[in-house]
Amino acid sequence: MIEKDRLAENAAVVGAHLRSRLDGLAEKHPLVGEVRGMGLKQGVELVKDRQTKEPAPQAAAAVLESARDHGLIIGKGGLYGNVLRISPPLTVTTEDADQAADVLDKAFTEGGRGQPAASPRDVARPEDAFAGDSEGKTTPQKVVDMTAE
Repeated sequence: MIEKDRLAENAAVVGAHLRSRLDGLAEKHPLVGEVRGMGLKQGVELVKDRQTKEPAPQAAAAVLESARDHGLIIGKGGLYGNVLRISPPLTVTTEDADQAADVLDKAFTEGGRGQPAASPRDVARPEDAFAGDSEGKTTPQKVVDMTAE
């Protein structure tokens, strides 16, 4: 299965793409202190200040919540609870990685301010989440689970 479906190759290609997107988010958001990991297993450390590297566990919880509200399921860990854990399945696509990075971009903005996500939690089906369109209306979007191991 792994060889036939070229999952190792997919993990390397999509992992590099995901890392590139996460590094871009680190440049954009001061909340991101460091991105680390290999392949599809990535960690994003959130800090209050990049100079002191003071952990930001409250921001991590807010980002995690906002990401979930926008349809992205990720984990949280680290000694201080300030590291976002991203470990999607080997079958993840670059489109999934792009969607995850786009959601994280929103979540870093919302979570960094400590504001709740704008999308509702009471989704009709577990596979649906809601994200606003250009007119502020909500439309169902695919949920991206980035926690499979």
